[in-house]
Amino acid sequence: ETELFFPIIKKIEEISGLKYADENKKSFRIIADHIKAATFILAEGLEPSNIEQGYVLRRLIRRAIRYGKQLSINDIFTFKVAQSVIDIYRDVYPELKEKKDFIEEQLIREEEKFTNTLERGLKEFEKLNKKGISGKEAFDLYQTYGFPFEITVELAKEKGVAVDEKEFNEEFKKHQELSRTASAGQF
Repeated sequence: ETELFFPIIKKIEEISGLKYADENKKSFRIIADHIKAATFILAEGLEPSNIEQGYVLRRLIRRAIRYGKQLSINDIFTFKVAQSVIDIYRDVYPELKEKKDFIEEQLIREEEKFTNTLERGLKEFEKLNKKGISGKEAFDLYQTYGFPFEITVELAKEKGVAVDEKEFNEEFKKHQELSRTASAGQF
């Protein structure tokens, strides 16, 4: 509740129509923190991707989106939250102002892409065994629906069930080996 986060929290209240209250604090804090970090990373010119720093950026944005959905935010919203970050830091970090269009464009693109993934993945997640999720099931969510493993683990934890991470990693390694073998066979 500092002056560096409060305007961001206020923007999330405005977007969600909810108050920063006990039942929502976790979601508000995650969205504020993750979009703030993503905004600064994007200002450096990095784009969301599946590798290295771009992957970390993608995870930050996607986790914020997931918590936005928990607040029943159904419109594209991350770029609006980023605008609050830019407003707070515009004088100290002029590159935020300079890269504003790029930041907004990247957030909108990632949110549109992930919203479809999230909806499909959540439907499939709900069909899974309520006593536990096998690594194969988690890998199928990842491979077939693009549903991030971290979100599977987070959702499972919220429901009080475990995910077999060891089996997921084994399935992932098998997939990588098959991909390498197929690639090598083409050359």
